[in-house]
Amino acid sequence: MRSVGEALHFLELDVGGQRFALPEESVLRVVRSVAIVPLPNAPAVISGVIRYEGEAIPVMDLRTRLFGGAREINLSDHFVIARRENEKSLALHTDRALELLSLPESVVTEATKGDRAVSGMITIDDGLILVLDVERFLTHSEGLRTDEALTSFMRETSA
Repeated sequence: MRSVGEALHFLELDVGGQRFALPEESVLRVVRSVAIVPLPNAPAVISGVIRYEGEAIPVMDLRTRLFGGAREINLSDHFVIARRENEKSLALHTDRALELLSLPESVVTEATKGDRAVSGMITIDDGLILVLDVERFLTHSEGLRTDEALTSFMRETSA
């Protein structure tokens, strides 16, 4: 539990030239992009799967979720390995992870409507940063389909 006035911490991201942030507690690690393997029967927002520290992790292209269109992976791109509440990891394909932000609560406001993946806004001197909620990236149906596709993938690749 945070005390009143305690700073909030976020990882700032660049996706399509726009600034976004993820709460620090949902970020496990930032890694350079790697080749991804297709994940048959996964929802359209899942571009494939990577292996990271022995774990098969589905990859979501944030451009697809936020803007409706993907682009090829560049060597300079980053994957943010995020942990969802159900303890399952999700690799978020971003253009770049920029920096860790430590901000007062007063600059963060909760989103009341808009994109389902956006939970709030950060207003700072040099602009606006949208706060993303990893729990809202996948609909319930997409989450189930991703889990089923990943289970099938693991069975097939371990056989």
